[in-house]
Amino acid sequence: WNRFIHAAGWTPPDFIERNQFFTEQYAQGVLNIQDYLQFAVKPLTERPLQQSQALLKKFIDQIIRPKIRFSGMEIIKQAQQQGHEVAIITATNRFITQPIAELFNVKHLIATELVFEGDAILGACNETPCFREGKLHHLKRWLKNHDKVFDTVYAYSDSLNDVPLLEFSDFPHAVNPDDTLRNIANDRGWSILDWQIR
Repeated sequence: WNRFIHAAGWTPPDFIERNQFFTEQYAQGVLNIQDYLQFAVKPLTERPLQQSQALLKKFIDQIIRPKIRFSGMEIIKQAQQQGHEVAIITATNRFITQPIAELFNVKHLIATELVFEGDAILGACNETPCFREGKLHHLKRWLKNHDKVFDTVYAYSDSLNDVPLLEFSDFPHAVNPDDTLRNIANDRGWSILDWQIR
């Protein structure tokens, strides 16, 4: 998304360099999420909502659809057919991820929330970010407020930043994991999956 909006001319010249800095922090597990959210959401605060929505639609069609992994879609479908509740938990804001959740036919989305005023995005919400331990915080709140009792939790992630979420689950799966998560998964005997684009 960040590269997409930069290519559209929505960001300053140093945007990709700064984005790379945050990407490296993320990969190392030391990302300052508040700094990143302020950086990532700023371009959306500078334009009318309709303009952002139009560009987002292009992003979904041009970037997301071609990258959908068949194996992941099948797991989601199987879980839903078995009556399981499926949720996407992401640090990326709801504005960007809501249409992706809909594309995957997943009705439950736990994401970073944005603050709106009329048709304007003002920024990211001040509550606990949906990142690292924050994901677990929001999941526990969602489980508590849901009208079901959940005996078993399955979790899937590709990032070391989701270790708290994977540790909480009964069945953790490392999917196309980064090197650090792959090592952790091997050490702990977690399932390691390879989802190919098809």
